[in-house]
Amino acid sequence: MVEVRTSAADIGQGIGMVVAQCAAEELGVPYGHVRVMLPDTDLTPDGGPTTASRQTYVTGNAARLAASALREAMRSVAAEHHNVAPDLIRFEEGLVRYNGQATPVGEVVGWMKQQGLRPKTFHEYWAPKTQALGTGGDMHVAFSYATQAALVEVDMETGEVSVLKILSAADVGRAINPRSVQGQIEAGSSWRWATA
Repeated sequence: MVEVRTSAADIGQGIGMVVAQCAAEELGVPYGHVRVMLPDTDLTPDGGPTTASRQTYVTGNAARLAASALREAMRSVAAEHHNVAPDLIRFEEGLVRYNGQATPVGEVVGWMKQQGLRPKTFHEYWAPKTQALGTGGDMHVAFSYATQAALVEVDMETGEVSVLKILSAADVGRAINPRSVQGQIEAGSSWRWATA
């Protein structure tokens, strides 16, 4: 079991799921083998505000880079164990693979402990600096561009408006969890028109 600790707050955007996906992908382990503890402010530094998809970018990158460092440490130990070059070691489906051999990741962790190594990494990701709009910098680290259009029907006598169709397009970059992104887009579009 892989454990990821972060102080990021989850206010419904699913950061725990995103962090688990990032770590699982880097380590080549199944998603279900990653446990995320949040918000842990006792053992982890302040993750900063949770706004829009900021935590996906900041905490997701911290988890990804920490998992990558752990993978490379395990790769070195496994390569030494097999007496081969580290680039010949692969991580897939919770296994460390070399030349037809498959060793569970947990066993490689055991090899690390036998050598007095800690199977633990820490990474603090600092996003690019942000500044208030108009002061020469970006007001947010990551912009997403989106547009919506609505086809509405207005009852000219009562003023009642009925939304018949909403079209939404968003440039989100790489979607870590496409279904979650779709939910954010749908909820954001619906909220926007409901409050207009």
